[in-house]
Amino acid sequence: MATLLSIECVGAACSTALVTDGQVRACARAAMTRGHASALVPQIAEVMAAAGSELGRVETIVTPIGPGSFTGLRVGLATAQGLALALDARLAGVRASDLILDDLAAAATPGAWRVAAIDGKRPEPFIHIAAPHMSAAALWDSQPITATRAAMVDHFAAVDATTEILIGGDGAAKLLALLTGIGAPRVVHETAPDAARIGLWAAARCAVGAPLWPPKPLYIRPPDVSAPRATPRATPLANAK
Repeated sequence: MATLLSIECVGAACSTALVTDGQVRACARAAMTRGHASALVPQIAEVMAAAGSELGRVETIVTPIGPGSFTGLRVGLATAQGLALALDARLAGVRASDLILDDLAAAATPGAWRVAAIDGKRPEPFIHIAAPHMSAAALWDSQPITATRAAMVDHFAAVDATTEILIGGDGAAKLLALLTGIGAPRVVHETAPDAARIGLWAAARCAVGAPLWPPKPLYIRPPDVSAPRATPRATPLANAK
């Protein structure tokens, strides 16, 4: 019996799910923009109790590695690493953009582009682009980027006004504004994957031996907080004569 614990606190919520043999046994989700660090551990305990299970039975722990909120990534990864060490469980990462692109594939028509848009709490969203006919291996090896108007014009230079661009994720509205006059963009959904969706996706990949990502944060750009500058030392004045 494969038991997987999924935790997610990168977006505007904190969620946890326990997945056993490809089925969600229990899950919990609380909308919040801050306070994930204090909410996550009690939520994990709540989910385990609801499932009638124990943490000692968890074999794999998965959590998003990015892109997304810097603070949320750190909270999720630190909690997952601590649990994995204590439980001697496998620890793996997922990119939320991979799940969003998979979901968009169901709505895509031949020749359509797919774009996962993730709100990183900055003016420009993080995006992951799947070009038409892109192989699964090439998509797995591709990387999310920061969406700017210049980047969108460059990426979609060969797109005409009728080419469908499917958008999903909680950064969809921000991306749509950057695609004005480019192709025929359509927002399919504006939600970020929660722990239940992440857990099912990861469990399905584990079941067929497909890879997951190493549990290391994926930073598209550095955090807003930077190291403080050294305070200049005062230069003593020459002794007055």
